[in-house]
Amino acid sequence: MGSGQAAVAIALLTLIAAAGPGAHHIVASNKLYGGTSDLLGDSFADLGIEVTFVDPQPAALQMADTAILALRLNAGLDLGAFEQRFGRRFEDVYAEALAETLEMGLLERENGRLRLTDRGRYLANEVFVRLLPD
Repeated sequence: MGSGQAAVAIALLTLIAAAGPGAHHIVASNKLYGGTSDLLGDSFADLGIEVTFVDPQPAALQMADTAILALRLNAGLDLGAFEQRFGRRFEDVYAEALAETLEMGLLERENGRLRLTDRGRYLANEVFVRLLPD
């Protein structure tokens, strides 16, 4: 095991230890570097730590989750932070949904943020469903 791999092992084992004695399962991306996959799949199994490898969430779903979770808060979605995280403007990704929900009075823009209106709070699912990928 190289020093980089040792650092990864120490970091992961530290996180497991911090989670407490019941920590015995890791969920990890199946897109990891081969050495890390081997460490998790083989070495950690020898320690009794089960690992489940999963597909990472697609970008479209990450964007929808980010927007929906932020819109549930009073502060709403920071449009600049969205663009910085995903490299795309919210207005470009969700042009049709944004136009519809603004026209319906469910969303409002203010100071670089997008938030639910009072009416939008009652009908939030009408907004959220329009943000989900097909």
